[in-house]
Amino acid sequence: MLLFSNIRDKINKKQALKVVIGLNNFNVSKIIQKVKAAEIAKATYVDVAANSIILHEIRKKSSIPICVSSIDFSELYRCFQAGADLLEIGNFNVFYKKDIMLSAQQIISLADKLIKKAPNATICVTVPCYVSLAKQVDIAKRLEKLGVYMIQTEGYSNTGKLPLVRSLKNASLSLSSTYILSQNVQIPVISASKINPLSASTAILAGAYGVAIGSFLYDKDNLWNLTESIFSVVRSIEIYNNTLIDSKNISLCQNIICNYIVLDRIKVLY
Repeated sequence: MLLFSNIRDKINKKQALKVVIGLNNFNVSKIIQKVKAAEIAKATYVDVAANSIILHEIRKKSSIPICVSSIDFSELYRCFQAGADLLEIGNFNVFYKKDIMLSAQQIISLADKLIKKAPNATICVTVPCYVSLAKQVDIAKRLEKLGVYMIQTEGYSNTGKLPLVRSLKNASLSLSSTYILSQNVQIPVISASKINPLSASTAILAGAYGVAIGSFLYDKDNLWNLTESIFSVVRSIEIYNNTLIDSKNISLCQNIICNYIVLDRIKVLY
């Protein structure tokens, strides 16, 4: 509970940063390297495959809170019993390459089963990006009613010429989902998929309580580069939260972001 309280405090401050280690990553030495980098850079928590052996290995080396992710009930429940701080039904992008796409009902049913079997567990669920925004809102509201602690958005890659434009376009699906879902549910929303230092603060402005990074770290192959990259996102969030912006400017910025990210995918709204 102590480790989870650290996650909750950061979420309440809208400063949470999750470092996604990867559902396909079972190399313990590489996992530990990223975990150490996340801890040094003061990330809020890490997200690993729901595997009790990996969980125990991380516990030996680090005190950072651990989230485990899977779409398999038994894996998640075993990790809950082994002391995982947070259970996540999600990080679906790994399964898309295998043409595995869970239906809304499958996601809801899995969440319901997990809540009933482990009522004391803290649960996050990814809301899939391949359904319309209207359907995402419906899924999010049903998850909130079930008692899920928070939800996570996702997206896919896009292109752009300028760094800022490219960064926003790459995260546009996730940002638009973040904005719309945060307007329709009371539980925290974590913005994930193609998030980097440029888009992280935009995600917070769009309504996120925190962000998750994974692909941003793909080409970082040593502890120094990993730590530096993670810390750059931590600072991006902190600078945004510590900057005094009057309500009129915040409203203007939100309108610009809303127009950009929602118009970018208005065709899938219904």
